Amino acid sequence: MANPTQPSLPDLRHNRWLAPLLVLCIALGLTVLAWRHQLAEDSQERSANFSIQSALITVELRDRLRHHAQFLRDLRGFIASRSTPDQAAWQHYVRWIELPPQGHGIHAFGYAPLQSAATAHAEGGETGRLPVTLLAPDTPLNRRSLGFDLLSEAVRADTVALARDSGEVALTGRIRLSMESDPEQAQPGFLMLLPLYRGAATPASVSERRKAFAGVVFIAYRMQDFVQTLNYARSSLVGLQVFDQAGYDSDRGGELLTLFFESEPGLSGQPPNEEREMDFGQRAWLLRFHDRSSLSEGGFRETRLILAGGVLISLLLGALVMVLTSQRQHAEALARRRNRELVLSEERFQLATGSTGDGLWDLDLVQGQLYCSPRLLTMLGRAPDAGRLPLSEIELRVHPDDRAGRRQAFVAHIRERRPYDVQYRLDQGGGRWHWYRARGQAVWNAQGRAVRMVGWLSDITVSKALEAENQRHREKLHLLVEERTAHLQRAIAVAEAANRVKSEFLANMSHELRTPMHAILSFAILGCEKASHVEPGRLQQYFERIRQSALRLLDLVNDLLDLAKLEAGKMAIQLRRENVAELIEAVVAELEPLLTARNLRLEFDQGMQPLFLSVDAQRFAQVMNNILSNAIKFSYPEACIRIRTTASELLLPDGNGTLVHLPALAIAVSDQGVGIPEGELESIFDKFTQSSLTRTGAGGTGLGLAICREIMHAHRGTIVAHNNPQGGATFVLTFPCGAAPEDPPRMEKD
Repeated sequence: MANPTQPSLPDLRHNRWLAPLLVLCIALGLTVLAWRHQLAEDSQERSANFSIQSALITVELRDRLRHHAQFLRDLRGFIASRSTPDQAAWQHYVRWIELPPQGHGIHAFGYAPLQSAATAHAEGGETGRLPVTLLAPDTPLNRRSLGFDLLSEAVRADTVALARDSGEVALTGRIRLSMESDPEQAQPGFLMLLPLYRGAATPASVSERRKAFAGVVFIAYRMQDFVQTLNYARSSLVGLQVFDQAGYDSDRGGELLTLFFESEPGLSGQPPNEEREMDFGQRAWLLRFHDRSSLSEGGFRETRLILAGGVLISLLLGALVMVLTSQRQHAEALARRRNRELVLSEERFQLATGSTGDGLWDLDLVQGQLYCSPRLLTMLGRAPDAGRLPLSEIELRVHPDDRAGRRQAFVAHIRERRPYDVQYRLDQGGGRWHWYRARGQAVWNAQGRAVRMVGWLSDITVSKALEAENQRHREKLHLLVEERTAHLQRAIAVAEAANRVKSEFLANMSHELRTPMHAILSFAILGCEKASHVEPGRLQQYFERIRQSALRLLDLVNDLLDLAKLEAGKMAIQLRRENVAELIEAVVAELEPLLTARNLRLEFDQGMQPLFLSVDAQRFAQVMNNILSNAIKFSYPEACIRIRTTASELLLPDGNGTLVHLPALAIAVSDQGVGIPEGELESIFDKFTQSSLTRTGAGGTGLGLAICREIMHAHRGTIVAHNNPQGGATFVLTFPCGAAPEDPPRMEKD
């Protein structure tokens, strides 16, 4: 029996307008709520997209600057590896780095060395000039900046001092690039600077960094071009302003801001939707973001359609209420039938999920609620009847290293509709982690917005363990193969080198040893046979030939012994303060007969006075004798041999292993002969090696230059050779002036 206080549908027939009016009011109310909810969702989505875009722009801007800072460190390494980098090496380096056409916003990059640093400030800083000497890319516009002094303008000079004292990357404030000839057309720009110091390491204190300061490497930017290369900064939905925070003005009560960049005119008069601060290069930038997005015309149409459709449906519902009241039994029967079908469907679903080892999940993207099947709840260590879990609990149980990948896969599926198939670890409690594979599929509404996502979770811990074990076996096998291969290659290389050295030694020494030995034996036999009846003059000639051949053989044996002693560290090097000009003149005097015989002239240009060095006089004379003898031997008749002395420097390690620049004396011996092939300028200093242009087959062991190099190494000096543009070759001997950073090795006597 119906409750008289609760009117049933048949009772409403006595007041035919009450039910339609009630239904109409409820439907209209729901329509308004749905319309307002859709507007709120669109606004929330737009706000979320705006925040994401702002964060992406900030992160991309910071990452781009960090990448360019690393590029500056690589550029500093290149400059530091050369005492005086030239244009050829610079162009080779620029081609080697293969910078993209726009260089990720880089307008130019280059090197400015410190010049004329003669006086010091009271604080210990250096005065001088920082002219731009190397610049890339090589364009007519960039060439205007060559020679520009970075210390000539206050903003650049202050940033140079900041980078010099800190030893780190520093950014300038807003400047006009030096290559911009028209101030009205010039874009705002800035520089990224990194200091260079004399020596391989950055000094520890500020005063030491100021004393060792040697210049800067830099990158020049046009702010407009730099920001336009950022992928997310080109979004039409976000208006961007970049300000340089120069400091705090207590009188004005706020930050001193300098506008660096504005994506579109008129943003300065509008309040920003979001502000972010970014610190980089010892400078602070303020990023202001303006929301330029708005509801599309399609979005407005959708909301109007929701409102109009809701009103129309409300009217139709009101008109149909009376028909529905007359069909209550039919509706109740239909409801009971549908209820039975739903119960059966639920039972089938439970049977299907219980028979598989996977756990099913259903995520409501609108409400943020997660439904988990009983199997999934059991896998996660929860009661099977828990039903729903907070989404935050699942997020907290994901391994920290896997959260980013899981999030990226989810965002890619929702936004780009890529397949959602990702693997990650979940905490099972007690420090136990299990691997799971999650697959799913989202459901999008008519507006293209994801509203739901359904998927399943599979436990793949066992298969992951097997995969990791197989990978370890493969890596171990690969390492064993590489180790065995490297061992075999080293053994082959050692064997080949030993065989090659043996062959070269026998080939080069067989002729040199046999020729004087044959002469000695031949003339000795001839003297023995004719001693009784040959005239004394002829017998004197035999003995003279024997003496000359023995001296030649003795010289060869002495060269071999000297080279062996030098390489083994057994040759005594006695360093004394000597006037090398007198030593050179003594060697020239010894070789005067050879100069006269070939009608050669010798010029000695003493460009550096006085010429005092710590050398072993005998070994110094041996080197000069060998170099001058070769110059005389291979010069054309009536040519000129020049000896020049100039100031130079050597890069030698100090007591701590740090490379330092030391003053040195360079002695250059130039001839006007056949020269040396370019490919043999280094190999001529190897043992038993002669230049292919000077190898005549009439003698010579190829030991002279090898001995010279070892003697120069014992003096902590260098010897190099190069060809003259007008013909002939030049050998340059470089000796350190005064005491070297470390005493040269004292050779022990036999």
